Amino acid sequence: MKKVARILISDTTNAGLLKKEDTDWVTEVITPQFAKAGMKVLNLVLPSSAFTKMTLMNLEKNEKAAQNANLNLFGSLDAAIASL
Repeated sequence: MKKVARILISDTTNAGLLKKEDTDWVTEVITPQFAKAGMKVLNLVLPSSAFTKMTLMNLEKNEKAAQNANLNLFGSLDAAIASL
């Protein structure tokens, strides 16, 4: 029996600043592959850096426009896990 992960949690707490090319790459390449594999929800734990938060919020807009997956932003890993 094949098992599919439908929800992915990415803890970006310590992430650095992301360039637009990086977020475009995620939207155009990575999440479509995850979606093909069965992922429906991507939960991101936001970092404390305001600049990185802004780039991840732009990623959220891109993902919604591309309709790759339901992307949710959380302030802590505990909150992302509790949403399951």
